[in-house]
Amino acid sequence: MFGIVKNNNKKIIQQLKESRQALEVIRNLSVQLDDEQLKILELLHKYRQIFEYASDPMVLIDARTLGIMEFNKKVLDIFGYTEEEFLKLNLWDILGLDREDVKERIRPILEQGAGSLRIVHEKDGKKTGIYINVVLITISGKDILQSTWKNSKADLPLKTLV
Repeated sequence: MFGIVKNNNKKIIQQLKESRQALEVIRNLSVQLDDEQLKILELLHKYRQIFEYASDPMVLIDARTLGIMEFNKKVLDIFGYTEEEFLKLNLWDILGLDREDVKERIRPILEQGAGSLRIVHEKDGKKTGIYINVVLITISGKDILQSTWKNSKADLPLKTLV
């Protein structure tokens, strides 16, 4: 019994040492950052939290490749995908349309800077009507389609875009 207590104490001591080392790294990092850099990190954290915990599903799409860049967890609720599955998709996979057809339908949004799409998405035999608001934004010189997705209660024909 005393051997078990002794082994547990060694583990606790090791964890404390590792925690102290991590704390020291954080302290050193904070000393190296000036106030402006700390404000930027706080702002990044704040906006990441707003994106992650938004009540609406949000997806960032590369405007050139139409690949999924980032999304919040709410979008997974709409479609029933796992995070790993959704990361492998691009816009034409989600819309269930040919790549060139999707590019043609996205073109007005790229030209006007904003627009909307209505789709019916099908996964595992389940059809879900989706209304997508899209705004073209540029971040660090890269065009991104920032989109919010909502369940549409309207009966829409499968694979239609408006």
